[in-house]
Amino acid sequence: MKECGFKEFCDNNIYSHFLCLFLNIQARRTFFSYNAATYNQRVNLTIFSEGLCPMCNEWFTNHVYPKVYKNFADFINIEYVPYGNAWYKNGTITCQHGELECRINRYFSCIIDVMGKQDVYIPFLHCLDDLLIVRVF
Repeated sequence: MKECGFKEFCDNNIYSHFLCLFLNIQARRTFFSYNAATYNQRVNLTIFSEGLCPMCNEWFTNHVYPKVYKNFADFINIEYVPYGNAWYKNGTITCQHGELECRINRYFSCIIDVMGKQDVYIPFLHCLDDLLIVRVF
């Protein structure tokens, strides 16, 4: 019994030769256009966090900052969004862990806005998250 694979299909007749040639060219064009569009491009990483969430603080402090940011800061754009698990209703924001968390989230937002660049605000947020883990505030 003969196997019917890609090679057998391409060896079949003149039409299949053209089809295989076309598919091969298209595959190469797709690869090279993808490669050209993504080469030397930074990866975007969006982090949604909560000021008083122990798991968020631990994850950012012990994993994201030392393992991702410290090793790949030149290759990633980090968008830190201090608004996780908050609700907006009738003009009021309610945070999962209470009013203090809402204030901390606002402080984080101001820090990000004022400092502007991730290489300035990410280490600062890391320091604050580290303090929040032990509830210094």
